[in-house]
Amino acid sequence: PAMASVQKSAVRRTMQAISFCRMSSSIPINQVARVLRFHVGNEENAVKMDGKVKALIPQFKAQPGYVSTTRTVCKSEWAYEAEVRFDSLENFKAYMEGDFR
Repeated sequence: PAMASVQKSAVRRTMQAISFCRMSSSIPINQVARVLRFHVGNEENAVKMDGKVKALIPQFKAQPGYVSTTRTVCKSEWAYEAEVRFDSLENFKAYMEGDFR
């Protein structure tokens, strides 16, 4: 339940950012990324998250416009970040509205 709330909040922030981008039409949108940030607490949990992210990559590759996935971890804070990049706003919106997400 708590994770669903976090995901809904992330979707809401993403959609607000998309709305802002539409108002700022002088800045071109070359690619769009969804970034998930959270704390994993320790190395064991970071390794588990790596496995989960790697397991999702084939499914992301099947999404139209998928470009890449990037993962970063700050070991001093155990902050974990995963970025999924799409080639266009249209493909990103299709991903956000699709069943896979």
